Amino acid sequence: MHDQPCRLCPPTRSNPVRSGGDACPSCVRKFVEDIRRIPDLMRQLDVTITRTDVVGQRGLGGPSGDDVQPLAFNLRASDSREEVRLVLRRAAAPVPFAPTALPPAVAATAVLRRLPAEMRRPGCAAWIRGITAVLTKAWGSVDQPAAFRFAGRCQGCGATVFAAELQAAVRCRACEAEHDVRQHTAWMREAAEDQWMSAEDMARVLPWFDGAPVKAATIRKWESRGKLEGMSRVGDDGRRQYRVGDILAVHREQRRRLTLSAAA
Repeated sequence: MHDQPCRLCPPTRSNPVRSGGDACPSCVRKFVEDIRRIPDLMRQLDVTITRTDVVGQRGLGGPSGDDVQPLAFNLRASDSREEVRLVLRRAAAPVPFAPTALPPAVAATAVLRRLPAEMRRPGCAAWIRGITAVLTKAWGSVDQPAAFRFAGRCQGCGATVFAAELQAAVRCRACEAEHDVRQHTAWMREAAEDQWMSAEDMARVLPWFDGAPVKAATIRKWESRGKLEGMSRVGDDGRRQYRVGDILAVHREQRRRLTLSAAA
């Protein structure tokens, strides 16, 4: 069997592949390193999601559209988190089996177990490239060092404040005022739960709040069955909106019932 060029290496310095696949050992080792960093990537995305990123309607206010405030979460990072979760599930499932609902860390381990078999197949490079593209995009959504997280804005001067993971209080770098990290984090979460969003946007951010996604179609089904009576309104764009906190309450109750039913 003739050596084949690696389809992941740059064309000018492509390494030979002798396993029957199309990915060289050097590129595979880099891929393994990327997969082993999945737990850290998910932690980083969770931190980034809590950073203010977009503007949305205030929970209370008139219909004029002037009463707006930043949302207390980063939709770009939330989307990346969901993309990583889905691509890992698909990559972990051996053909012809359908993907199963695995946590990202478990799915990453399954991908590593599947890797030796994939290396012997001609489509290995495309398989690796598809996963790597999603991971690279997700790392691009992470904008803070691992040791720090967004902790709100200083009440004294309005400057952005960051704190280490276990810090309960820090001083604002701009004005030296004391900043209560835990209190501000609680305020940000409360403010986020008071936001009104469409079913589609809600489905994108719910994993940050409760660790479990819910489909937009499911939210609309809850409303059609009367579970969201008095919990929705029509936004300025004509779309039906729901309060994050209300959807979370229904979502958690549904999960609780499913857990009880499974244990019965």
